[in-house]
Amino acid sequence: MLTGLVMVLTVASLWVLQNFGDRGLALVLAISGTVDVDSAIITMGGLAGRTLDARTAGLVLAVPVALNTLFKGGVVASVAGWEKGRQGIIPLIASAIAVGLAWLLLR
Repeated sequence: MLTGLVMVLTVASLWVLQNFGDRGLALVLAISGTVDVDSAIITMGGLAGRTLDARTAGLVLAVPVALNTLFKGGVVASVAGWEKGRQGIIPLIASAIAVGLAWLLLR
């Protein structure tokens, strides 16, 4: 399933990058990477050398990584609740905030 998702994402990413630029690519990878960040990372790995410089690729990947981290925090909260899950939720939220701050500083 991961292979199929990566293939679809690669084709979609190339099309979006060509027609809408870096912001469009960031949006596609953010949406797909929210639930499965691995496919976004693999897709970007295939694109980075040919279409984006390393800095832009890193900034584009920061979005799905942060969203995926928040998604995992939401899963922990919904499964374990705040009382039992806060030891996992707080570091996940802190990690997402750190990625967001780094993104703001580097863009």
